[in-house]
This record gives sequence, C-alpha cells and structure tokens, in this order.
Amino acid sequence: SFSTFDSNLNLLTSVSVGLYDLRKIVASNLQDLLITSNIYLDVYFSILLDNLSVKNNRLVQRHDLLCCTNPSIGLFQFTPSTLSLIRKIGANSKHFPESISKITSCGNNLVAVGLWKIIRPFVPKHTTEKIRVL
Repeated sequence: SFSTFDSNLNLLTSVSVGLYDLRKIVASNLQDLLITSNIYLDVYFSILLDNLSVKNNRLVQRHDLLCCTNPSIGLFQFTPSTLSLIRKIGANSKHFPESISKITSCGNNLVAVGLWKIIRPFVPKHTTEKIRVL
C-alpha cells in the first residue's frame, strides 16, 4: 500500500533521472531491456491508479518528481542513438491512458532550464501546464 501522496491526493512518484546514463545503456546494448521495463512500469501504474481511483471513489493520478541532479551527465548525453531510444520509449507510452497530473523537475542546471524555456513553446499546452521546472 502506498502512502505517499501530494497535496491533491495524487500518487507521488520519484525518479532519479540523473542516474540514467543513456549512452552507457546504448553502448551495452540494453535498449530493449529499458523499453520493456518501462512498459511494465506503465502497466503497473495503470493498474495501481485504477485500483486507487476505485477505492477512493475519485480519479487518482501520478505526480512525478524528477530529480535531474548528476553533474557527470549533461547535454552530451543526447546523441542520435540516445534520442532514438527516448522516442521509442515515448511511443510505447501512447498506448496507456493519461495518468500524470503534474511533473516537477528539480536539480536542473542552468543549461537545462534554458533549454526548457526554448522548447516549451513547441510542447502542447495541456502538457506544459503540468510541468514545473525548478
């Protein structure tokens, strides 16, 4: 049973994005394993959120807290092969219902915050309304 919820009573999850070294995943040929594990997580959270919604008689969604702190991983993380991996992971997520109410990204360096400001106008409004970059 989970007891970690945000102030809106949505399930609070934490992901240490800064620990993902996509270059090493690609170099070790572990892309399929990462994609499969992400599919399993999507299925797990779909079931969990459905159960919590039924139990609480209201829609329960996720509030993802992304911790991006890792000084050894920066812009050089994004190569053509790692960007392809990110696109594949995102494409699989399209098969699952909208389950995220909010994303809070913390530990971003100045470059990451600057990049968010540049790409934000190209991200759909319903998505940007959910994202807070600290």
